[in-house]
Amino acid sequence: MNLLRSFRKIRARLLGEQVLSRSDLAREQALAHRQGLGDTTFIGITGSGAKSTTAAFLHHLLSARKRCALSLIYNTSEPIARRIQRLEAQDEIALFEISGHGPGAIDASAALVQPQLAIVTVISNDHYTNYRGTDATAQEKGKLVSGVFAAGGTAFLNADDPLVAKMAELAPGRAVRFGESPEADFRASDVRVSANGRLRFDCSHGAETAAFDIGLLGRHFIVSALAGVACAHHLGMSLAEIAERARSYVQMAGRCSIHRVAGGPTYLCDTIKSPLSTLGLAFSLMDAFPEAPRRTIVIGKISDYPGSTGRSYNRAYALARPHCERLVFFGDKPPSLKGAEEDERNGVVLYAANHAELRDLLNDAQEGEVILLKGSEKVDKLLLALPATGESGILPYHEALPAWDQLIREADYFTANRRLDNR
Repeated sequence: MNLLRSFRKIRARLLGEQVLSRSDLAREQALAHRQGLGDTTFIGITGSGAKSTTAAFLHHLLSARKRCALSLIYNTSEPIARRIQRLEAQDEIALFEISGHGPGAIDASAALVQPQLAIVTVISNDHYTNYRGTDATAQEKGKLVSGVFAAGGTAFLNADDPLVAKMAELAPGRAVRFGESPEADFRASDVRVSANGRLRFDCSHGAETAAFDIGLLGRHFIVSALAGVACAHHLGMSLAEIAERARSYVQMAGRCSIHRVAGGPTYLCDTIKSPLSTLGLAFSLMDAFPEAPRRTIVIGKISDYPGSTGRSYNRAYALARPHCERLVFFGDKPPSLKGAEEDERNGVVLYAANHAELRDLLNDAQEGEVILLKGSEKVDKLLLALPATGESGILPYHEALPAWDQLIREADYFTANRRLDNR
């Protein structure tokens, strides 16, 4: 890459042409490489949330039968360009999580990936600063769908989200809908979370019905589960085969993952990001553990909210309080919480300015206590407050990631993921 860029720079200067930037050259090479992968099925996944879990779950399903490459976490156009160049002609499936973090982001990435299949999960006020509303967010995410439809492909849309479901109007007849709605092509019923934190439901499609039991903590993960089921079925797997494969899926660390400590507490880690619009989903996880002797919620930095900081933290307090017996705010102390005076006096609402203070608060955890960590990995790094492996079985975030997830951060991640297709 460096030699090629140096050659191109010298050539451009000799000819009086514009010198390509490193990112422009990467895009050019990625596009050229993409054109040579005509037998590979490309899948693009976007939405305001649930992208990574959807991509990882679908990869788990499809890799039972096919050679699959997976790209997630780093989901903007520059890392996508680099990852496309690592694809091989033998790859049957290439899954790409695609960010729509701001206007134009989908266009830039979709031009590289050129997916034949698209999945849209949900629309919310994630990235509120860039869009100022869900209608603008939906318009950006819908670009992935319209591009796939224009190329004659298929889109898989969340029938339970009105803004996502409306995207089917872009190409009637080429959208597959999933959800709990009666209009869904892949319809879930009897959705519940078991006492050991597994998502269970029945899924029907035409004459097929199968019972699912997946290692996903949280009812809201029904979106990722059904999206994966619908796309895998489209690519040739029966519902029964999908249900059997799904049983062995393990959730990514930091995305509502469960970490149990023998003789100690159970940690629920939802620590990747913390937009105000999805806090309620995280807090409701505590309802799956009604027998816990105590339930503690730790709230870190809140992001993507309209209005003032004080208003957002008051909203977080109101949402969290019904689901816990102890509530800890981590980092800079938020503005005064309305109606929290009695909780503060009784030690129900607590504050921890740093990891050392948070660690001290968590050291008195009871056996069987459930502790939810909700924050942003980039800002809070909440898992750093937890004891190391020898003390509690909990690792800091980057060490705690399952091996297959950790490998996507390495230069050779595509090859590594291929070798894990039958784990």
